[in-house]
Amino acid sequence: MAAKKVAILGVGQIGGTLAHHLVLRNLCDELVLVDADPRLARAQAADLRHSLGVLGGRTRIRSGTYYDCDDAQVCVLTVSANPAPNAPRLDQLDRSATTVGRIVPTVMATGFSGVLVVLTDPSDLMAWLSHQLSDLPPERVIGLGTSLDAARLRSHLAEALDTDPAAVEAWVLGDAGTEPVIPWSRVRVNGNPLPETVDREAVANTAADTAYNLIQVKGSAAFAMAAAAADIVDAVLSDRHKTLCVSAALHGEYGQDDIFLSVPAVIGSGGVERIVELELTPEETRHMDKAARELCQYMIDII
Repeated sequence: MAAKKVAILGVGQIGGTLAHHLVLRNLCDELVLVDADPRLARAQAADLRHSLGVLGGRTRIRSGTYYDCDDAQVCVLTVSANPAPNAPRLDQLDRSATTVGRIVPTVMATGFSGVLVVLTDPSDLMAWLSHQLSDLPPERVIGLGTSLDAARLRSHLAEALDTDPAAVEAWVLGDAGTEPVIPWSRVRVNGNPLPETVDREAVANTAADTAYNLIQVKGSAAFAMAAAAADIVDAVLSDRHKTLCVSAALHGEYGQDDIFLSVPAVIGSGGVERIVELELTPEETRHMDKAARELCQYMIDII
């Protein structure tokens, strides 16, 4: 069996936390950390290796360069994943597009043919751009998308219902970072529909407000973002056929084509195996269409 190798490109707050998750969960055999500051990559790798003295495990952890992506099963792009507070989306888009435009072709020049997981914001747009630049099959490019939004929603619903977040199944669709599309009729708690007594709008607003305040105070949602990304990496490396909310290429699903949007998708060793189409209300469908139109406009701006 081939060794499970992961390369993380950008090991600051988010990339470093993701690396820690992968080591804690013993998800890969080899972990390569790459950063524009080689000293940071070396320090993060050393710190993680030292943690194995407490945790145990035999993960081979080292710093490296983009050329170490050549035989990785998964490359995770976290560079510029942390947006500047209150930055206009177009400003952030320009910075991220420049970064992605520099890194992705370099990675592809190594012969990389694995799965590219994109955490760089704006997630849906950077996943689309990464696909355009990589020539990878669309199923092999996955954006973090609304994974974090869905996790927040499950967490706040669990708090409202005094239950375990793992007992809550809830999805957030559309364009990550903007007005979410929440199919409330598809929410399940311990297999049952969401009780009518739950104030859906209040829960959604609380989740959004908490996320905003969190970013203002600490700069990023590194813990939750890294946990969500680790789930995607695990689904690929272990071929779990797991359904996650990610940014994926659509080819007619949800009435959209040639665009990356956040939707539930089954993730396995080859990346996105299939898109899960939820039955949406007419209003939810209109919100999805609006998100797609706005993304298409931003795609034109990138080009």
